[in-house]
Amino acid sequence: MRADWSLILFVAVIVLLIWFVMRGRRREGPKLQVALAMIANVNDNLKIMETHRIDPLSTKKFKAGAWKSYSDKHDFLDAHTVPALKESFNLIAEFNNTINSAKKDKNPAILQGLPLDKLKDPLSRSKDGLVLWLRANLQTEMRHGRGPLGF
Repeated sequence: MRADWSLILFVAVIVLLIWFVMRGRRREGPKLQVALAMIANVNDNLKIMETHRIDPLSTKKFKAGAWKSYSDKHDFLDAHTVPALKESFNLIAEFNNTINSAKKDKNPAILQGLPLDKLKDPLSRSKDGLVLWLRANLQTEMRHGRGPLGF
């Protein structure tokens, strides 16, 4: 009987500890999380563009997960970066639709004619704006974090 209460108490302490750790991580710098996710997508998309220049037939779909997840949480970015991000991810949606239909129809010739040069400028402007924000705010955002257990 005594061992049962000890086990229950032990499990309760473990659950509370996990809850405290996870709670701290969820609060950890949402702006930083958004900026890092966006710049990761932008960098991946720039690499996909370069791969397309070398071999248009092996073009992959562009990454848009961060934009889908955080499209309403970019109000902390400057007035030049947000329109560049919107333009980039609107073009990416169009290109991904074209890539999907080219692969579905098994028509690789469509991929050779993709005007990806239209995407280079907005992606570059997005990356520049995100890098500037990260340089200016990385230390501040990291200080908002708590100790190793998230407190």
